[in-house]
Amino acid sequence: IFYFLPIFLAMTCAKAFKCNQIIAMAIGATLVYPAIDTLIQNTEVVSTIFGLPIMKGEWQIGEATKIFSCTESVIPIILAVIVMSYLEKGLKKIIPEVLQIILVPGLELLIMLPLTLVVLGPIGIYVGNGIQFVYDGLMGFSTILGGALIGGLWCVCVIFGAHRALLPIGLNDVAVNGHQNLLAFAGAANFSQGGAAFGVMLRTKKKALKQVAASAGIAATLVGVTEPAIYGCNLRLKKPMIFAVICGAIGGAIMGAGNVYGDAFANNGVLTIFTYAAFGMTKFFFYLAGIAVAFFGSAILTYFFGLQEEDIVEE
Repeated sequence: IFYFLPIFLAMTCAKAFKCNQIIAMAIGATLVYPAIDTLIQNTEVVSTIFGLPIMKGEWQIGEATKIFSCTESVIPIILAVIVMSYLEKGLKKIIPEVLQIILVPGLELLIMLPLTLVVLGPIGIYVGNGIQFVYDGLMGFSTILGGALIGGLWCVCVIFGAHRALLPIGLNDVAVNGHQNLLAFAGAANFSQGGAAFGVMLRTKKKALKQVAASAGIAATLVGVTEPAIYGCNLRLKKPMIFAVICGAIGGAIMGAGNVYGDAFANNGVLTIFTYAAFGMTKFFFYLAGIAVAFFGSAILTYFFGLQEEDIVEE
């Protein structure tokens, strides 16, 4: 399924950037079209599109040789859709509305296909490799430190939406290497937010806050959706958020110590814990230990120290 990843990403990115999803998916489909991919991977001949040279290349990763390819890639189609969104807005400004339904999609394809294959695709591949290199360097230096940083700061990034910039690392890791640890460490953050929310639920006597905390805790721990826990109770009560960050960092460090990996790119919650059982029971036990420390640690700290008196007693 990762072979067709550019098509799926094209649809979601086009929706996010409010541009033509069908044209975006057509560009993504072009990147994975076997004839195009074969052309790109044939490094022995020079290939062109509309007279423009298509960049090709290969590089060494350890003992393996990787050949330039946009299949299973992440960054190239994201860059293409971003550029296309601005192109579409520009075309709609200069083309009369009565002609837009015909000319805008056609011109988008005519411009974006060669631009993606010649410029944006290669740039995206190298940007993806650069991001992966930095992330792998951090993990190579210390998986414990890397796990602690991601486990602690992931939900801080969620507050600003910055976590979306990190997701391509995990996607790229699964596509290239068949495994990822980014969302394992992020799972410590998810469970710590859920634990803090449950701590609030158990401690407070306020019915409204108790209901919000209960539903937010379930969402965070069951399916890894942390926004209700962050915005609904933890961030506004302050101390639960602080405890969640601390316990998430500790949980991530434990996972890093066990060199935890998952074989799929899946949001972390109870429903997806077996994603991290694919590489042996030892790594799986470290994953379970990490989420347990994150969850119960933040719940206990929040219960005893996380709420002010006015947050506990019903008014």
